[in-house]
Amino acid sequence: MRNSDFISSFVAQFNRPDIIGKNCKFLQPVKEISKEIPQHTLMVKSLREALPTSIIITNIKKSGTKFYNLLSLKPIFDTENNYIFCMGIQTEITHDAINETDSQNIIELLNVLCNIIV
Repeated sequence: MRNSDFISSFVAQFNRPDIIGKNCKFLQPVKEISKEIPQHTLMVKSLREALPTSIIITNIKKSGTKFYNLLSLKPIFDTENNYIFCMGIQTEITHDAINETDSQNIIELLNVLCNIIV
């Protein structure tokens, strides 16, 4: 997907100037969703401790409409086993239920991408 496709389809209703150079937190609801706090905590823990994880997050379109994403993270290590960064894949799941096969495909894609990078 090209960046222009991402902006027009995934983050519907946002213009390019609304997005470029901004942290993705602008997509988060103003008021924190209490049921997602454990997922955010898990994400922070996985980033700090170099652990793979997947969480579901709620985002908000410019109109205020909610949409949901599966965020999968995997740590990347160098040849000396030092944690150097994290790779993530975000998939919108608002309208399409994600099944076990989809989840496994995301994990396999992360594994392939991580092996190419190192």
